[in-house]
Amino acid sequence: MFRTDKNDGEEWPGVSLHLLGPELLARGLEHFTIDGRSLIDVVRLPAFEPDQPYAWPPPRTFDSALFAPMPHDRRYSAEWGVVREEQTRAVRLRRERGSR
Repeated sequence: MFRTDKNDGEEWPGVSLHLLGPELLARGLEHFTIDGRSLIDVVRLPAFEPDQPYAWPPPRTFDSALFAPMPHDRRYSAEWGVVREEQTRAVRLRRERGSR
């Protein structure tokens, strides 16, 4: 049997301490780093049915509404002052026409 470190076979109070050596050996690493690939990124669970996508991770759906152009309302733009003047002018014209 291959021994991963000098403490093989000893009882450890924590699983993380006990599995540290074998996991590093299995991954071919000397130590863990923040830059290392996560198992979450590489593990795939098959659907166990022919011609079916993986059961995990779930397929990502693309919602095109997230990228649809929004309607442009000049009141909420840098032109808000011009729009306000146009609205004021239109109200003034309606009042003048109504008073005649």
